[in-house]
Amino acid sequence: MTASATPTVSAPLVWVELISSDLQRASTFYGAVLGWKPASEPGTTDLVVYLDQARMAGPICGIRPRTPTDPRPEGWEGPLPDRWTVRLSPPRPPMAADPAGDQLLRPRAPGPRLGRWSSPNALCYAELRTPDAAGARHWMEQRLDVVLQPGGEGSEPGTLLLTSSVVSGIPVAAVVPETDPREVGWYPCVQVASLERAVSLAAQAGVGEVRERPVPTGCPGAGALEITDPGGSRIILVEHGPAHGRR
Repeated sequence: MTASATPTVSAPLVWVELISSDLQRASTFYGAVLGWKPASEPGTTDLVVYLDQARMAGPICGIRPRTPTDPRPEGWEGPLPDRWTVRLSPPRPPMAADPAGDQLLRPRAPGPRLGRWSSPNALCYAELRTPDAAGARHWMEQRLDVVLQPGGEGSEPGTLLLTSSVVSGIPVAAVVPETDPREVGWYPCVQVASLERAVSLAAQAGVGEVRERPVPTGCPGAGALEITDPGGSRIILVEHGPAHGRR
């Protein structure tokens, strides 16, 4: 595909999925902190998470058990923590995975689109930190018919933005170069009304770590914190994050 100034099709982020060694632990934590309501479908071992008990908002993410075939991040030693993956909706038949064999960029059929919710505790953005930003860009542009844009002034060097197919020109994800294997991976971003209250709830639920950090490039918000859940996966809380419109 030849790069152009404007994306031909901006791929939506459609689903986030937590790979966990303990479904109940993950479900309890995110239910306590964000009020996400899990619903286990009959005959499955995965949990599907809804924004509201009535399920009117549609599913926003899944929690599935770790399997022996899940890849080990390069350079990682010791037990694997829980980890987030983000799935994308490609206009072409999907590949099983990106060329490196990592599930971080595994696509999925069209479905709920990240950034389509405007209520508190909603998924609103995602950040991919990767040692191969150029490879991630090539994979996305070849498989998703998009053109990633430079992050611009004030962003980390090499940052690229993926824009929405729902609201033209609105970033829904950032790709950021990262050399530390402990920091590599997808970081879902959740809009919260109050960082102070969210952190208080997380502390009561057994949060592993709370770190101050800037609001991700391309994601509007008044402030951000990164929290580590009891399973070791990390998620970014964004105070008064973007509202792209309800589904």
